[in-house]
Amino acid sequence: MLSDQRLLLPFTEEERMLILDYWQTRQVAYGPVTGAVVLSQDVFTRLSFSQIQQQAKGALTYRVFEREEAAIQWLSEEV
Repeated sequence: MLSDQRLLLPFTEEERMLILDYWQTRQVAYGPVTGAVVLSQDVFTRLSFSQIQQQAKGALTYRVFEREEAAIQWLSEEV
């Protein structure tokens, strides 16, 4: 999975809870997901992603990137 967060605004509390519920429920049914995350330059968006990361408890296996090209390259090597 490629998550491009460069244009995202920080997640609201409701969005954060919805995202966590989705990934934790999916992990129980199908196992963890491998993904690459292209981070936003906005410090508050990065912080809200970090909160999800800490609470996901293994539901997501991913690596963060500053550039989309590097993220795509890493994903192609993981498959």
